[in-house]
Amino acid sequence: MTPERFWDLIGTLGGVADDASCARLEALLREHGEGEEFSDLVEEHEERLVTGCRWPRRIRGSDTMHWVAAAVVAAGRPAYDAVLARGKVDPGQWEWDEAESLLVVGLDDEDDGEGDGEGDDRYGGTGPGSRGTTDDGEPTPPLDVVLQWFALPSPERMETADDAAPEMAMDFGDDPDEGRVPVHDPDWVAARAVLAADPDLLARRRRVAGMRLGLTVRPVPPSGQEAPSPADHEPFEGYRPVAEPTAYRFEGERGASVVLCVPVTDFPASGSRVAAYVRAVGQLVDAAEAQPG
Repeated sequence: MTPERFWDLIGTLGGVADDASCARLEALLREHGEGEEFSDLVEEHEERLVTGCRWPRRIRGSDTMHWVAAAVVAAGRPAYDAVLARGKVDPGQWEWDEAESLLVVGLDDEDDGEGDGEGDDRYGGTGPGSRGTTDDGEPTPPLDVVLQWFALPSPERMETADDAAPEMAMDFGDDPDEGRVPVHDPDWVAARAVLAADPDLLARRRRVAGMRLGLTVRPVPPSGQEAPSPADHEPFEGYRPVAEPTAYRFEGERGASVVLCVPVTDFPASGSRVAAYVRAVGQLVDAAEAQPG
């Protein structure tokens, strides 16, 4: 499918993706057998917005990001190009309440009508925007630990939402209720598989099942300088550095959270990060067990 054809099809939405406009587009795609190609391009353009633009902290890593991105795509090529050039998305500018409909247009052509549909929803899966995978830092039972990577540039084989504009990275702290920056790292997936096969680790995790756990990797301070305390660091100053692993506890509406911040130097500069992740999660569970009930 050419870019011209894709944007012509988008133009049939009339600038807004909702149940009605997407149903008409779905029928058109079925008529011409273009559903799979179209859905792949929607995913590509939506992902460029998600990973290449700055987003309000309150919706980072949520399904809302993908719905808003779909609304931007639905508005047409000039609007899409303008948002990418600006590098920032303001959800209030877009009609996104039903834009999720665009994210599933054409997908029926891919499954041949077989199966029960479970696992086929590219935008349902196991986490916000996960496309049926769990490689984006989301908590995964039975381990249930959230990864954040606040050290730029990202190492090899890793992507975060701030890679596209590191100079605009803002640090809103480690409290999970403040949102998170999505991270995609195959080594994190591999590390979770190792941890999920460790019965002792899983038993310890169950003992602190009432707590949300998070692992945050941060930069180290420049040589000769001390790491600032969280209270002395402003969001616009970039990612706060740490000199050694430090655990923090937060109380929120969803209960207690324990987050372990570790310096990026705890991870190898190149090669596999699996062993370092496994070690850090062990330290995180140690910190959680040490917390008062």
